[in-house]
Amino acid sequence: MAFSPHGNILATASGDHTTQLWDVTDPARPQLLTTLTGHGSWVRALAFSSDGGTLATGSGDRTVRLWDMDADRLVAAACVKPGYGLTIDQWRKVLPTAPYHPICA
Repeated sequence: MAFSPHGNILATASGDHTTQLWDVTDPARPQLLTTLTGHGSWVRALAFSSDGGTLATGSGDRTVRLWDMDADRLVAAACVKPGYGLTIDQWRKVLPTAPYHPICA
């Protein structure tokens, strides 16, 4: 497991090939924010970058994945395609810690 530099997000690794992100702002009531998928084996290593903008995960499938944790960059990437945006459900999956607002207007 790894805490974000600000201490409000906890990333946990799992044998089901996933990584879970938890909001631990209230440690007595952690809330699951999202589950990151994509590895083909156990997630064995986790680390946040020093600025919290990237989460690195390493797996038994011999891959390392870099997850962008920066909300502004994710929103900008979603707006590259004309006519594209994020529904509330999509927003919650990719930007779990950011309040929803319509984008690409």
